[in-house]
Amino acid sequence: MQYLNQQRIVAPAYAILQNMIGRVVTGERQRITALLGDALTEDIASQIDALLQADESMYRITLLKRELKDFSWRELREEVARRQSFAPLHAFARDFLDTTGISAESGR
Repeated sequence: MQYLNQQRIVAPAYAILQNMIGRVVTGERQRITALLGDALTEDIASQIDALLQADESMYRITLLKRELKDFSWRELREEVARRQSFAPLHAFARDFLDTTGISAESGR
């Protein structure tokens, strides 16, 4: 909008901007979905499905953001095991983001 003001260009109506942005977002969603469909292996898909399953009244995906309670031997051992279990998904996500041209910040 600032560029339009500087160049003394009349901005399009809100509905037109909304429609244009909606089409761009839809197109990008379709592009990423197609790329994901090509890149997703059965093993990675099953690991993602497992993240979305409830386990003892908690979804496994919530473990991705879990913080250590302390630095005890038990907590550290569990953290290492947790990170090792998510390592294949992390590698896939990192490689997938590289191929799509999406910035790492977009995935946060």
